[in-house]
Amino acid sequence: MNIDFYGQLQHKCKKYSVKYGKFNLSGIVRILIFFVQYSIFKLPFLILENIKSEIFYSRKKQSKVLFIASGGIGDFCIVANYIEYFYKFSKIKHIDVCDVNPNKKILQTVFAANYITCTELDNGINYDIVIELRFRFPKVVKVSKNVKRVNPKLYGLLTKYKTFYKENSYFYDSISASSVNRYCLLRGQKRIQQPDLYGILNIKEDYLQPLKISLNEESVLEKFNLSGKAFIVIHKGTDAAFVSRNSTKEWGVAQFNELVVLLKKKYASYPLVQLGTDLNDKIKGIDFDLRGKTSLEELKVLLKRAKMLIDQEGGYVHLRKFLGGKTSVVIFGPTDPNVYGYEGNISIRANDTCPIVCEWITDDWMKKCLRQDSGVPCMEAVTAKRVFDEIQKSGVI
Repeated sequence: MNIDFYGQLQHKCKKYSVKYGKFNLSGIVRILIFFVQYSIFKLPFLILENIKSEIFYSRKKQSKVLFIASGGIGDFCIVANYIEYFYKFSKIKHIDVCDVNPNKKILQTVFAANYITCTELDNGINYDIVIELRFRFPKVVKVSKNVKRVNPKLYGLLTKYKTFYKENSYFYDSISASSVNRYCLLRGQKRIQQPDLYGILNIKEDYLQPLKISLNEESVLEKFNLSGKAFIVIHKGTDAAFVSRNSTKEWGVAQFNELVVLLKKKYASYPLVQLGTDLNDKIKGIDFDLRGKTSLEELKVLLKRAKMLIDQEGGYVHLRKFLGGKTSVVIFGPTDPNVYGYEGNISIRANDTCPIVCEWITDDWMKKCLRQDSGVPCMEAVTAKRVFDEIQKSGVI
């Protein structure tokens, strides 16, 4: 954001120190040029605009908040839940949300509360409060002095957030997610609770309000010939926002094929529905192949109404939980079920094969295993028989 001058300067320093070396004269000159240009051409304008906004908003009794988010569907579900708690705590009625990498369809799908408006990325001048939720913890980019007068309780919370960032800035980077996970586990928090620094909002291990669906659910079921049927949804993919093949989070298509054979023998009365995109591998023996054939709103209906979801850890699992859907069978590998698991779900991981999760230890952790050049042992060790046995033991179907 334009108003985050120090963040930009820090980024430039890191960039040129890596490129030119810490004491290279060329790198120092480039940083000084950026500093001078910003100070002459941008900083005075931003200071003037902030003074104007302070004068204008000092006359108001209600604050205006902008949340800046990023990530996939699962990340947005967790941000949306955090905003629900923030709304309950602050009583602020004007809340806007934007995505760093604009995807308005996903934004509108997940942020369905009446008081939330999905907007374009903004420089924050017209807001009292600007909070980044691009990483796991909230980062306060801007807070107007007016907030202290109008909502001192909220101002106190934001002050704590700013102090935490000042003391722990290394957490605010995607590659630091593994450290964040360990920090939060020590504090008794799962992924859904991570934005709740200090536990002040008292976020629980479940979503505060079920996510709304804009379509008539029965009409959607009729459209796909699933009305009146108890069906099982299967998804072989990681996240609709980061579609890829052969991610380390994905279970093999051969294992899915074997599981379908076992399900057909035992639970023949339950149609099997495959959801996802055209890029996801087709699973043999599926009754309804709906890859790439649903809108996001239709997807929500099918995830909510399914008797069971069988999936790898990813966005669909979070979305189903947010919708108030029932049990999901979730296959874990590089990520930790103690962090991403939900009570009521069946979480499966081959801890004996690989006891250490590798999420965000390196930038390319979703592309290749850190232990070997080919294959993903933590996912390969989860057999179709084991998943089927866990389904049988659960008694859900």
